[in-house]
Amino acid sequence: MILLRHPFCFLQLVLLLGGVVLAARPLAASKPEKDERSVVYRFEGNSFLSGSALKKAAVDDLSDFKNKGRRRFQSDDAAYVMESAYRDRGFAFASVTDSRTESPEEIILTFTVEEGPRVLLLPVDVFGNEYYKSEDLFALFRSERVGFLGSGLPIFSRARVLQAVSLLERLYMSEG
Repeated sequence: MILLRHPFCFLQLVLLLGGVVLAARPLAASKPEKDERSVVYRFEGNSFLSGSALKKAAVDDLSDFKNKGRRRFQSDDAAYVMESAYRDRGFAFASVTDSRTESPEEIILTFTVEEGPRVLLLPVDVFGNEYYKSEDLFALFRSERVGFLGSGLPIFSRARVLQAVSLLERLYMSEG
């Protein structure tokens, strides 16, 4: 009834609501143009793992970079995966960074590797093992070995050591 007494209020309300509805409509999204430039991958500082081995390790992230937007985080993810590949092979201090150079024809993605020293795992001493044989506990820490026919010391991999510690904890927890 109030709207009938004040016709201008009704008109203002209609205009206000109409503006809110129009403002709430999403704007038409324009698709970005597909980048047709070629992507070139370069590797510097790597000697233990080849460029093709590093590309293979990060194949998913490099594919995403090439085909899904060519964003910085995608090349950073690829560098992280390459760094993890080094660390899994005993290079505990390895670092891989990426940089990008663009021209009208191509994008050059350069991965710079600092391998650092390869870390070897020395024999593990276990004290106070009452339930399990030492040989069985040592087996948890087995890793790929260096040297002729794998006769040398095992390589250090932080992930493998943490996994072995976790298995060791579970073994002893199962004994109560």
